[in-house]
Amino acid sequence: MNFPPASYSVNKYLFPHRRGAESRRDFAEKKPGKLSADSRALCASAVKRFIFTSMGILLFVSLWGVAWAGQQKVAKKPTPATQIEKNKKTPPAKPPQEKVNETTAALIKATEEYKQTLDRLIALYEADATNEAQRLDKLKQLFEEGIIARKELETQNQKIEAIKIKIQDAKRQQTQADELIAEVQAMDAMRDALAANRAGTSYGTKYIRYVGANQWNIGNFGEIDRFFIGKFGRSLPTSAFGQSATHDQLRYDHHNAVDVPLHPDSAEGLALMDYLRSRAIPFMAFRTTIPNSSTGAHIHIGTPSRHF
Repeated sequence: MNFPPASYSVNKYLFPHRRGAESRRDFAEKKPGKLSADSRALCASAVKRFIFTSMGILLFVSLWGVAWAGQQKVAKKPTPATQIEKNKKTPPAKPPQEKVNETTAALIKATEEYKQTLDRLIALYEADATNEAQRLDKLKQLFEEGIIARKELETQNQKIEAIKIKIQDAKRQQTQADELIAEVQAMDAMRDALAANRAGTSYGTKYIRYVGANQWNIGNFGEIDRFFIGKFGRSLPTSAFGQSATHDQLRYDHHNAVDVPLHPDSAEGLALMDYLRSRAIPFMAFRTTIPNSSTGAHIHIGTPSRHF
């Protein structure tokens, strides 16, 4: 390829029309000619090298991207050693009986804690009752002296009676809690009988269960009470009639049941159970687990209470 000599200025070489006719003639005489065969070969070789180099770079980038994606998938897939480690951390499933035992223990613990709360509450109520009784003595003296009116004495007596009612209610809740503990402790022994749900009477060391054909309703309790009055000359005692605050607190469904604080082996308890059988009324009788004590012993009229 021919180029102008070095003596040519840039303007003269690039813009000959600005330099006059002579400059144009010089430029025409020095005008570059066509590429030679060697130059064309060199250009073709350079183009080929550029194309092959570009293709190589693209191929390398593609292969590197595929390899990186494969490494990511392999990293996410757990290895056998990792899987074994996970299996070690997962605790084995507990047998059903072990779960039942844990549930029973948890229910008894919650009931015992509830009883302890009631103990503290009763102690507070009794302290209040003592203080109010002492105040009543002082008011009586003032009344005798004509300083206060009788109405103040009556108001003080009403306050003391209200505290006594609170004490009785708390003690009744304690009795209900004891009865619940007796029921929970007997449930393991009663489990097969509950599952079978067969009619008739089932006996155990801690319980007696009778599955009656009669559809029991708590509204029919009056009939049982009338029998008991005719037999023993007094109303049938109850420790829980339907749903109580204790059952709500401990999450037991007791809305269609009545608890009678009679020992199943006593004369009154035996007579009551005979009557319930004669009327096909379902019941469960629970003996206490504390030796030489009747705490928790009772007769549950109706179907078993369910924990919810």
